[in-house]
Amino acid sequence: MERILFSLVIGFLAILGIASVVEWAISGFWGGGCGCGRVTLLPVRKDTEGLEVLLRCAYNSMRWDRWITGGRLVIVDMGASADALAICETFASGRCDVHLHTYEEVVMAAQREDIYKTLLSVLY
Repeated sequence: MERILFSLVIGFLAILGIASVVEWAISGFWGGGCGCGRVTLLPVRKDTEGLEVLLRCAYNSMRWDRWITGGRLVIVDMGASADALAICETFASGRCDVHLHTYEEVVMAAQREDIYKTLLSVLY
């Protein structure tokens, strides 16, 4: 009985593993045509509370999605205070997948993409 139960558990885990590999392979072929992965935008204003926790949560959420390669966290300065910018710069230093940009820089970069109108509606 124990041997059958053990075989069922191992078989179930093997099926999950194979399904994960197939999903990863399919998302690699058909996921995100630009190959740049997912970009998480985090707008920071002067009244943003709990900025450290917010940065860590956004970064971990971006990194947790293991099916998307090349994910980036873009911190958007939308009138942040000097203290908030210092926190953001400290957080971004040493992390190659975290970038700090002004609102105007993000809009200029998005104008070259199809997501321009959606991005503007999200950031306002």
